[in-house]
Amino acid sequence: MTVFKKDSINFTVGSLTHKGMKREGNEDSFCVLIENDSPDYSSGLMIVADGMGGHEAGEVASSMAVNGVVEFFGDFILKENDSFKKKIKDATSFLVRSIEKVNFEIYKASKNPETEGMGTTLTTLLLIENVAVIGHVGDSRIYLLRDNEFNQITIDHTWVEGEVNEGRLTAEEAISHPMRNILSRAIGNNQKVKVDTNTFSLKEKDIILFCSDGLNAMLDDLTIKDIISTHKPQKACSLLVDKANSNGGLDNITVGVINIDSLNYDSSNSIELSKPRGESKTLLGNVFSLLKK
Repeated sequence: MTVFKKDSINFTVGSLTHKGMKREGNEDSFCVLIENDSPDYSSGLMIVADGMGGHEAGEVASSMAVNGVVEFFGDFILKENDSFKKKIKDATSFLVRSIEKVNFEIYKASKNPETEGMGTTLTTLLLIENVAVIGHVGDSRIYLLRDNEFNQITIDHTWVEGEVNEGRLTAEEAISHPMRNILSRAIGNNQKVKVDTNTFSLKEKDIILFCSDGLNAMLDDLTIKDIISTHKPQKACSLLVDKANSNGGLDNITVGVINIDSLNYDSSNSIELSKPRGESKTLLGNVFSLLKK
């Protein structure tokens, strides 16, 4: 468990990954990079990637994605004198550019015979001052527990999600649909990728969870909410992984939990959570058949 403490913000992070009960290897990759020595306006970066492709190619893709974003993060600089709005704009642009660069590198690598067809999801969360900045492609997820309300704040880039949005499937039908694992967007499938972005101001006692679909496919929202609201982050991660495995553990499982313990920021610098930018309706004609399972 990692603790970040500054006068302006204190938060605690736990994380864990497991191959699950059915897979021989773990094609998930993740990173929790906490900048304890950084200025207050840059606190940390959290990443999860769920690879696909077979013959260890999925592991290669997810590792390339995470390592690539971390490498770009080393060149990420915010100027102390910049306005709040510019810092958030620059942080969002950084995530988009990083994901686009990583996508192109994985796309090129996927043309090699050893890693042909590989790809990955990629979900990132960057903490800037009192704001969370999200960049997202695929069906890994970020959830927010606030004021006892637990909501998914990323959108799954899957065929069934598109059908639900179009009214052709119900949410209940989507859960067990035979095409539920077909992605409509992923890293490495095309030269260019559309990145969903979102920003929102943190509040004291917020709990943020990020995960690969090996977790949410095995556990319902109520179970996840109960565990993260009653345990410290690292213990919560362990319990979530154990519970997912006891329910079958059909896929690799990665989870991270962030507890916002205290905040001391100018309340005028506030951004309300909104619909992710970059979202596009998923139509049957433009879905590529990238099977994850």
